[in-house]
Amino acid sequence: MFRWELANGDVQKYAYGLCKFEYEGEIVNGTVVVVPEGIEPSAGTHLLQDFRLIVDSTHHTIERARAMRAK
Repeated sequence: MFRWELANGDVQKYAYGLCKFEYEGEIVNGTVVVVPEGIEPSAGTHLLQDFRLIVDSTHHTIERARAMRAK
């Protein structure tokens, strides 16, 4: 079980596990939290970073950043 602090300060315990996500042909593994029915799913920042996605909530767009060059 995973302790999850909600925006209102309440702490809940939920089950969690791994899941494969695919976006534009790229696949990454990410952690998912199993929440009760009726709660809208959301993607965490780590998953968005793995896909190099930039979310612009002002313009309601998702943009993919260029891959960084290895040094």
